[in-house]
Amino acid sequence: MPALKSLFMLLVVPALLAAQVTMQTVRNMPANTWLAVPNSSFSALDPCPSRNCSYSGVSGLAGFFHWSGGAYDTKRDRLVLWGGGHNDYRGNEIYVFDINTMIWQRLTDPTANPVNCGQTNGDGTPNSRHTWAGLAYIAHADRFFGSGGALNCDIGGCGADKTWTFNFDTKQWTDRLPAGTKPPTGCGNSCAYDSVSGKVFWADNNYPGNGAGLYSYNYNANQWTKHDSYSYYETGMAVDTKRGLLFIVGAGNVFVYAVGSNNFTRQTWSTTGASALVSAAKLGLEYDPVADKIVGWNGGAVYGLNPDTRVWTQYGSTGAPTAEATGTYGRWRYVPSVNAYIVANSKDDNVHFFKLTAGGGTAITSAPPSRPSWVSVFPNPARSFTRISFGVTAGVCKASIHDIRGRQVAAFPAIDGSSLVWRTDAIPAGVYLLTMEENAGKGETVRILIVK
Repeated sequence: MPALKSLFMLLVVPALLAAQVTMQTVRNMPANTWLAVPNSSFSALDPCPSRNCSYSGVSGLAGFFHWSGGAYDTKRDRLVLWGGGHNDYRGNEIYVFDINTMIWQRLTDPTANPVNCGQTNGDGTPNSRHTWAGLAYIAHADRFFGSGGALNCDIGGCGADKTWTFNFDTKQWTDRLPAGTKPPTGCGNSCAYDSVSGKVFWADNNYPGNGAGLYSYNYNANQWTKHDSYSYYETGMAVDTKRGLLFIVGAGNVFVYAVGSNNFTRQTWSTTGASALVSAAKLGLEYDPVADKIVGWNGGAVYGLNPDTRVWTQYGSTGAPTAEATGTYGRWRYVPSVNAYIVANSKDDNVHFFKLTAGGGTAITSAPPSRPSWVSVFPNPARSFTRISFGVTAGVCKASIHDIRGRQVAAFPAIDGSSLVWRTDAIPAGVYLLTMEENAGKGETVRILIVK
């Protein structure tokens, strides 16, 4: 009987404790508080706990977090982590933390006998690497994006210049082979997805060549574009979708680009208030559409920047986890469905949430499908904007949007492309009907919910 009781305590009690924290628990958190999810480390998912596998490296799974980040899959509501690299850990598997269940899952298995210092393994998957802040979720295409970093390599490893995307439905990686001027992807890179333009903005540094600068990757066109030649290393990056501003923060600077108006002249902002985060490196940085602030963390207190006043505010540190010494990067993410932040720090630490402002969040109910739907709208519900994506088979199409009384509120008479952005800042909350028509006569109507 004592043995059975011990087995029950080992297997059942942790699951019960984890179940005490749900999405609703996070939605109901008071403002300016931290919450740990009990027994939410993913050490139990270690594919090689004995550390004697071909991919174990010198640190085992603990090295998965060294200089590595993640992204947030808003369609499935889960934090996505990918890391390893150098000689710390050579496994290239993906882990996800699903906030619907508050449980970790190893989404893919590590490639056995990974290539040393090369970009692509024998099975066609990308080699593991320190990912820094070079990961993003391209929401309108439903793809996980990764590039750059320090490859699994005994010596060196920087300069990984391939552009990879991962399909969550098929669990397959794709080497995109993009056109344009792609970054050399030296170590310490950072990026941020802009849901308005649909682009991934990318900051690179001078190592290993002369390709430092700000870049953007257009998934739909599968093309890189270089915008300037400034050097960035281990900075935080976030896009303020309300103002169309790209923020690059860290190493003592706040740099801003007006990407919403395609102005790539770098601005240097002087900010005031509790600005300790500005001097940090390796930080996590996000735009919070509810608080309407740029919010960052790298251990201890949380910091928020008001883009209008340029003043930083310091928020709670009580209950905050200890940041990984090699950096936070994209493992700090804003979660729209619960209006809170999520962070994962090590294989043995619990997942933590931070609530900046009270409120339950907005569920993402209509992320773009992988097709065959002709028209998709994301985000939906929407606040300040939504992107309308479509597959045109016969040239130019047109679109119109009406309220539930039949009054037209927007019209796009001639569209020749694959997507458009509808700005809804001045549109009252409510239900609206989007009607798309193409020259071949095909049409579709989609409901859009605007919330304020």
